[in-house]
Amino acid sequence: MIGIVASRLVERFCRPTILITRKNGVGTGSGRSIPGFSLYKALEAGRDHLQGFGGHKMAAGLTLAWEKIPVFREAINRYADETLPAETMVPVVFIDGTLEPDRVTPELVEEMGKLKPYGLGNPEPVFHLPGVTPREVRIVGESHLRFQVPGRKGLLNVIGFNMGDFAPQIMATSPWDLLCHLRFNHFNGRRLVQAVLIDLMPAAT
Repeated sequence: MIGIVASRLVERFCRPTILITRKNGVGTGSGRSIPGFSLYKALEAGRDHLQGFGGHKMAAGLTLAWEKIPVFREAINRYADETLPAETMVPVVFIDGTLEPDRVTPELVEEMGKLKPYGLGNPEPVFHLPGVTPREVRIVGESHLRFQVPGRKGLLNVIGFNMGDFAPQIMATSPWDLLCHLRFNHFNGRRLVQAVLIDLMPAAT
């Protein structure tokens, strides 16, 4: 579980992350990294404070005495300060292709399903939908953004989890460029194609 949480923190803040949980006075940690920073080498830099560690440059695990956490934190942060360039900590999204909304079909999403399971070495495809005009913009749940994108073959549903703050901007201007995953949404016995937002920005004019 802490590995999953570490991954989410890396995605949000674009920083290498190690989380440690305590049991019987021993800390067990799981870490995830970003391209350009070897988590394994970072742990080697703090190995004098660890009981054990293993993994590779992008993901690793460790154990240490709970009281050793402050000195371990100091050692690994010092290593990061010396080896982690500031430009590495800028989020980068690699795009797998550009699509018009009309090309987003159930058949396409089914074909993409053959690429699963997604993971560290096989990331979920990211698509660029350029110059779209959102309709029916609203917030669902506590902070999720939802709207529809028109095309010649109908409307494409779009959801942006925890992106509700964008709603006023989207309603005030258009068009927009979207970066998203394409998935099926199963609701009330229906299966609909849905674009899951990663990022968006006003389209260049």
